[in-house]
Amino acid sequence: MNRSDKQPLALRGLFTLKSVAFLLMTPNPTFFLMKRIWLIALSSFFLLSSCDVLYQVAGEVLAENADPTQVEIIQGLKDALTTGTGRAIQTLNQEGGYLNDPLVMIPFPAEAQFAANTLRDLGLGKLVDDFVTLLNRGAEDGAAKAAPIFRDAIREMTIADARDILLGADNAATVYFQTRTRDKLAAAFAPGI
Repeated sequence: MNRSDKQPLALRGLFTLKSVAFLLMTPNPTFFLMKRIWLIALSSFFLLSSCDVLYQVAGEVLAENADPTQVEIIQGLKDALTTGTGRAIQTLNQEGGYLNDPLVMIPFPAEAQFAANTLRDLGLGKLVDDFVTLLNRGAEDGAAKAAPIFRDAIREMTIADARDILLGADNAATVYFQTRTRDKLAAAFAPGI
């Protein structure tokens, strides 16, 4: 192996800083990034609002009435979801809400990881780190915009939706919110990121 094989690709003339910058600015990484952001945003609300809230509210409803009505059960579910999403939004909306939590931090887009590695090889790792910080700060700002979107989805929940969440798979609430909020969350998070 000669000395030029050990050099970063950019130093061997295969890539220039300009071509790396072009890769970072192309529309495709943005598309994949937005797709990833809404998935992270949605899942982070449920990671932070654990099932304990659901059980707590359900327990309160059951304690008040030994034989709760269907309406009371559904209202208990809605209260639990409202409390959980509210807490998650409050946590994520703070500075460092995304960046300082490895469960929800938005990393450099995998689709552009080659560009990040090249920048780091060139000694420009701070640019990559700054980019990740900006992504996460944008998501923190966007978290506040998510509150009314989740509130509307909870308010519009039907009896059938609530039954599906309560009796469905472990991810039934996530699936419900995903189908009801995907486009609105993407629109809310897009301007800041």
